[in-house]
Amino acid sequence: MKKITVLTIIVAPFIVFLLSYGGAYFFLQKSYVVVPSVLGKSVRDGALLLGQRDLFLAVLKEQEDPLMKDGTIIHQLPLSGQQSKFQKPIYVTITKKTESKKAPAFFGLNRQEIEELAKKTNLKVAVIELAVAYSRGMCFAQSPMAGQLVPDGLVTTYIANGSRQLRMIPDVRGLVYDDVVPLLTKAGITSELFNAYDAGELSLPDHKIVDQRPRPGVFVDADKSLHLQLQVE
Repeated sequence: MKKITVLTIIVAPFIVFLLSYGGAYFFLQKSYVVVPSVLGKSVRDGALLLGQRDLFLAVLKEQEDPLMKDGTIIHQLPLSGQQSKFQKPIYVTITKKTESKKAPAFFGLNRQEIEELAKKTNLKVAVIELAVAYSRGMCFAQSPMAGQLVPDGLVTTYIANGSRQLRMIPDVRGLVYDDVVPLLTKAGITSELFNAYDAGELSLPDHKIVDQRPRPGVFVDADKSLHLQLQVE
């Protein structure tokens, strides 16, 4: 009887220790859960998935991302595969809609002023130069227009690179050659014959111009010298 009592006294604490350790281990194991991945999911779907594991979703911050749908989860902490206690938050970063800016007025500005204004407003600018009747280097058009939204952050500006002054070829056909030459010379236009007549014989009043090169009505660069080839009858 005494032997049983002594054995019981010795073994009982050990059994209690094992039971306590086993119970604690079982309890602790059950108090943790493997975190699932919620990346790429919406906030609603991510919250539902975490709720099935006795976890809950907490939005830590928002981040602009024009390539992804608004409200998409792009980061989580703890990471998927790690362990977390029950009823603990999983912190996530979600995307938010990129706010479109409005285009400032570039009209009337020169290229340097356009670049400075674009830098202040954090916009990109594409410059297209065209030969139009505006002051050289001035912006005369833009897209999008001033005040309109710029969804992609790019504004296209159109700048005048200076328009050429043009002059029209006069029509001297049917006029007397001897009368036309002084008028052409006075206008800064040189001329020559391209037919078989000798220039010395063309002082007679009946020698009229029947053809010319370039053709009348053609516009040419006013900065360049103008030369006519004439044919008389």
